[in-house]
Amino acid sequence: MSHVSLQENGIAPVAPSAIQAGQEVFTLEGMKRPRCARALETDEIPGIIEDYRNAARKAKAAGFDGVEVHSANCYLLEQFIRDSTNKRTDRYGGSVENRTRLTLEVTRAVADIWGPSRVGIRLSPITRAVGATRSTARRAPLTAIWPASWVS
Repeated sequence: MSHVSLQENGIAPVAPSAIQAGQEVFTLEGMKRPRCARALETDEIPGIIEDYRNAARKAKAAGFDGVEVHSANCYLLEQFIRDSTNKRTDRYGGSVENRTRLTLEVTRAVADIWGPSRVGIRLSPITRAVGATRSTARRAPLTAIWPASWVS
């Protein structure tokens, strides 16, 4: 969730689906209701992954000890995971496996730079700020989605 006043050239922020956020967001002029986000096109997703890879390179060059992929708190990756904000019908929507695909692709890209032992993933499965998700009723073990070596 974001506001056009915080975006480069005042364009709408991207999201998995074009859904109007119900909450207000912080702006330089105080709290405001955001405009409807623009659905990210499938062919734009490799660029998002590359942005994360580039950020991982820069963090490593700056001397960080490791990095965390932030897939929580209403940010883009969490929006892809939630069925309340992801209404896509392509390979990034629908099933839990498809909705987690972007987070996994980003995490693999970051781990390619850092190695998996220096990469964490932040999740917020009970956050309701962007709407309750039906998926929380079906609690599957993380190993059903991610390799067991990633879940410890």
